[in-house]
Amino acid sequence: NIPNSVAKIGISAFEGCTSLTSIDIPASVTEIGSGVFGGCSALTSIKVNEDNPIYDSRNNCNAIIETASNTLYSGISSTIIPNSVTGIGADAFNNCTALKTVTLADGCALEFIGNYAFRNCKNLTKLDFTTSLASDSNYIYMSDKITNIGTNAFMNCTGISKIYLNDK
Repeated sequence: NIPNSVAKIGISAFEGCTSLTSIDIPASVTEIGSGVFGGCSALTSIKVNEDNPIYDSRNNCNAIIETASNTLYSGISSTIIPNSVTGIGADAFNNCTALKTVTLADGCALEFIGNYAFRNCKNLTKLDFTTSLASDSNYIYMSDKITNIGTNAFMNCTGISKIYLNDK
């Protein structure tokens, strides 16, 4: 449990905490560094207090979303990306070795994927950013709404063999 006295959680603060299973972000936290849960392979629940002025976990998505920008800031293997999210931030799933597929809510229209967003997600075999959820695996399908893919966004994603841009 993070006490209400905490206002800032630094970059990679819990990285590699392989026994961490759940985290509740209190309303007092107004700054969270990137890569905060990288390599937390047992993490199955992320919740942000509904009174937090900066971040949320809308629709019980199991992620931290920066409310003003609709950017998914940190996710885990059981994250469902809400349809209101327009971007995946830097290091959002970095070192998330338990991540196998990325699930988007119907109608999700991502516009950008940040630097190192999926770096070292070695077990990742399917990303479908078109929301059509094709049955193939080992592929990334990009929609034509994505205008920016960050530096090393998919670095060391060795389970991916092909990327399709705007067309299947």
